[in-house]
Amino acid sequence: MVSKENLRQRLRPKRRALRPRQKTHWDRQLNQKLCQWLARHPVQRIHTYLPLPEEVNLEPSLRFMLDQGLQLYAPKTLAQGQLENRPLRDLQALRHGRYHTRYPATTEVYTGGYDLILVPGLAFDPAGYRVGYGGGYYDRLLAHTPHRHALALAYPFQMLAQELPREAHDQPVGEVLLPA
Repeated sequence: MVSKENLRQRLRPKRRALRPRQKTHWDRQLNQKLCQWLARHPVQRIHTYLPLPEEVNLEPSLRFMLDQGLQLYAPKTLAQGQLENRPLRDLQALRHGRYHTRYPATTEVYTGGYDLILVPGLAFDPAGYRVGYGGGYYDRLLAHTPHRHALALAYPFQMLAQELPREAHDQPVGEVLLPA
């Protein structure tokens, strides 16, 4: 079985090498699928990551969610694998954090549960297990935070047919959305 580190070394460059036109096309499809998913699943409190440039651009969906009055929360990445979750009310009021991440500029912290957690990742398998960036941040969030749904958005090459390597702390997502 291939190692998680090998998958990271293979998939990060592949995602960065996506042609802008293809990325934009897939991003549009994934945002449409996410909005359709939201229409079928009544949710109010949503934890979302703020994507890196090579990740799926979630901005259209995040704007839609804010316009719908949904409560959004995004993490500030802390040391020792911890996330500090803050209300996201304005996509322009962001600060830069660790690992080139962005987070809401507010100092207000949210510690409750979620109806939906959007989870980033580099690779996914049919059972919903994922390979992330190696810090375990989202495995801890999923394991220790009450939530109804965990969902990921991915490009087709990120969904692998074979089972990914798993460790005892790994947490799966319930569903992975792919472009049409």
